[in-house]
Amino acid sequence: MDFCVFMALCYNQSSSSCVWKSDILTNMTKGQCSIRYDPDLETSRQALARKQPQPIEVRGTKQASNVQELIMSNNPFNLAFRFLLEMAALVAIGYWGFDQHSGVWRFAFGIGGPVIAAAVWATFAVPADASRSGKAPVPVPGVVRLLIELSLFGLATWALFDAGSPTLGLLLASLVIVHYALSYDRVAWLLRQGRGTRQ
Repeated sequence: MDFCVFMALCYNQSSSSCVWKSDILTNMTKGQCSIRYDPDLETSRQALARKQPQPIEVRGTKQASNVQELIMSNNPFNLAFRFLLEMAALVAIGYWGFDQHSGVWRFAFGIGGPVIAAAVWATFAVPADASRSGKAPVPVPGVVRLLIELSLFGLATWALFDAGSPTLGLLLASLVIVHYALSYDRVAWLLRQGRGTRQ
């Protein structure tokens, strides 16, 4: 009888782990038992196994990497930080123009300087730049775009020094370095770009 109980319990736990696959213990007497196989119950068991949740297929890492592409550069706080730096650079150039010149040249440099700088910044761009609108009126290689940005910030830093505000110049330069350090992924992306196309 102990052997019959063992076989019944064994099957209830896992039929695949038992040598004898049976479902119903029909008769149990002293030292003897008879076991019969029930095909209907086995069919139900197989149907239940098919309803078990299947493991979720994990797609390739390439797609995941595309989702995370330029994730730091597209961070809203970093984008706002960059916008403030751009405005600060234009203000610095305008301040230098008004402070270091007189007469008509004062307005030419104080107003014309920031306007020209903003026009160059908005015109020459890399297509599909995720940190910008993605539009490029005049497509340029990524290296050229990076040089334009660094030149504008460098000019603004120099303007502050020349206008007698070295502390503000150092502050602007330091913040620009921090921004590009945070935007390392965009810098690497720009360096990989050809003229008007994404590589």
